[in-house]
Amino acid sequence: MQWGTTLAFIADCYSPALVLLGLILLTTRVSSYGIRTGIYDSLSIVLPLAFIYGFMFVDNDIGLWHAASLDYSTHTAFALVWVLFTCQSSKKLLLPTIISLVCYFILMMYLQYHSLADIVTTSMAVTPVIYMVMAKMRRNLV
Repeated sequence: MQWGTTLAFIADCYSPALVLLGLILLTTRVSSYGIRTGIYDSLSIVLPLAFIYGFMFVDNDIGLWHAASLDYSTHTAFALVWVLFTCQSSKKLLLPTIISLVCYFILMMYLQYHSLADIVTTSMAVTPVIYMVMAKMRRNLV
């Protein structure tokens, strides 16, 4: 396997690894705190995922990123949903998860999947909504 192919394989494995980690955390939280927690945790993942893909469809239609010679990064948005869920679910995983996300961003730029501007603008557009939805779901558990 060539170096570039290996790096592309690593990049392709990042999102499934985040999903697996998130599902493990979800399962652990359900067994520890009950089904109500599982429902709200599931909503705190599904609603932001629906938002980021809905946002992608709207951007495909109106071409906001394209107008600025940029690309809406679904890779970034998808990773942010799972990273924020992981960080809110496990304080122990906060630092390693954030470091992994930064490494993923660097890898995407190195592989020329996305530019820094793509990643930053996508993050700025979706993170507040993702965070607010997750915070609202957590408040409902209290």
